[in-house]
Amino acid sequence: MNPAIANRLSSASKILYMSHMAIGDYLYQRTYLQMLSEQYPNAEIDLWIDDFRTKGKDWQKGRSDFLSNWMKDETFITRLYPQATSIAHRKDVLEEAKNRGYDAVLFIANLRSERFASAAKEIAGKSGYCAGVVNQKSLDWLQPWKFAGLDACYRNNKRDGQKPILAKYGDNFAQLAGLHSAPAIASLTVEADAKTLAGNVLQRWHNKFGTQRMMLVNTISTTAKRDYPWDKMEAVIQRLHGQYPDYLFVLNAPPHLIEDFTGKAEAIVSHHQIPAVAFTAKAGVQSLAAMIYQADCVLTVETAIMHFAEALSVPQCVLMRNASAHWCPPSANCRLFSDTIVADLSVDAVTDNALSLLGEVGAVR
Repeated sequence: MNPAIANRLSSASKILYMSHMAIGDYLYQRTYLQMLSEQYPNAEIDLWIDDFRTKGKDWQKGRSDFLSNWMKDETFITRLYPQATSIAHRKDVLEEAKNRGYDAVLFIANLRSERFASAAKEIAGKSGYCAGVVNQKSLDWLQPWKFAGLDACYRNNKRDGQKPILAKYGDNFAQLAGLHSAPAIASLTVEADAKTLAGNVLQRWHNKFGTQRMMLVNTISTTAKRDYPWDKMEAVIQRLHGQYPDYLFVLNAPPHLIEDFTGKAEAIVSHHQIPAVAFTAKAGVQSLAAMIYQADCVLTVETAIMHFAEALSVPQCVLMRNASAHWCPPSANCRLFSDTIVADLSVDAVTDNALSLLGEVGAVR
């Protein structure tokens, strides 16, 4: 990194980091945000997670609330600017950030790069340092002046698209702040109270069904191309239960879908006598992390759940698209890839991989 940039960051008392932050994104980026805090200990680091969408999604509020709750426990993050709920709200949040008086504004924006650049420049003002990593296509297709006001602008190299995501973020943060690449995702600490609460809930479920072990199952993400259809997963669970009747299946669901998944769990219990319950992390990150920590193993599509399992060293089988193979957790025990969408993975293939996982778990846990 340019020594002049290092000097600007070294003298900063307030740094704002901006990105379109999914929960899985944050699990990897927090590794580098911790390193940023350690390298520049005199600076307060704030986080901006609004993704500048023009139309909201059903899941956005839940994600924003989840991350807001999480940031209360992150000692290296001082303040979080939430997902905007309207254009007027975004203007208010932008004004609040401008008034904070940041010495440096850094951003990574693979989507809507020009909107991040515009907001970052506005927040940094004339005196603040402003640098970003943008989508390569943004610089190729959009007018160059949209990024001309940045002190530094780096391309997110498309040729590195299949590089593991932790290494890819390492490259980004090396460009932005001179950080070195991390060898592994930063571990998560599950609080003792959260472990106890999750353990007590799990024991009640085991007592109800007479089970001893638990697989956490996650079929849903934020986009249909990454979801696994319930009728297929139900068939998988039936086959797993046939060979591992001592397992309880915990169906993870986002808060806005918990009623639907509660119905699915009740149906599989009543129709097939398979022990199953639905779960959602109403209490935030510690609630989710503690339940995953309690699991003997995890079967999940490509979403934040697989990254939590990775950070907590819980054995897992992941169902993914080849197009997103760079997001695959490096320690995943079983990995099943589709050339198209996750839904196209066959019941036989998913069952075989899940049985392989259960076999490994039985041998080591």
